[in-house]
Amino acid sequence: MDFAISIKQGMHFSSAHEQHARILERPGTNNAQPSSLTDREIQVMEWISEGKTNGEIASILAISHNTVKFHVQNILNKLNVFNRIQALSAWQRMHQGRGEHHHD
Repeated sequence: MDFAISIKQGMHFSSAHEQHARILERPGTNNAQPSSLTDREIQVMEWISEGKTNGEIASILAISHNTVKFHVQNILNKLNVFNRIQALSAWQRMHQGRGEHHHD
């Protein structure tokens, strides 16, 4: 019954894919600059780009697994993406042609 009322009121239900596509089409999305990430977030992103897991990154950086998860979530939010694959894609686009890659 609620569904029928919603349809009559003009509400549109769409798939998660369609919702995601609309978010990515919004002006201003995916326009984060590398400088908007902290130094630690950049380090985490560099290790993600090397294919490291959160556990491996935690060991490499001598921080807890939960701290890595915290940094990854911040990266996802700042890059306006939903997962590590999208973050990696956005990260690579931001660094095309720069030749930047360092592990401090």
